[in-house]
Amino acid sequence: MEITIKNIGLLQKAKIILDGLTVIAGVNDTGKSTVGKVIFSLIKANNMAATNQHCQFMNTMVHMLALDFLLKPNQSYLF
Repeated sequence: MEITIKNIGLLQKAKIILDGLTVIAGVNDTGKSTVGKVIFSLIKANNMAATNQHCQFMNTMVHMLALDFLLKPNQSYLF
């Protein structure tokens, strides 16, 4: 899985490839925790939507966030 993060927290742009064991390393205050929070949030939202197919509200919110994320690349999001 490949995730691209733009303009969130300290990150201007990050491309992360999740394949098996992925290690994110760096000096303090470079966005490592932000990357972890974004990945966790995306996977959690995807799993919740997949396991709660009957919940239209959850599916709508996940799709709206994804669409907003794509249409407003310079928007900052707090996860």
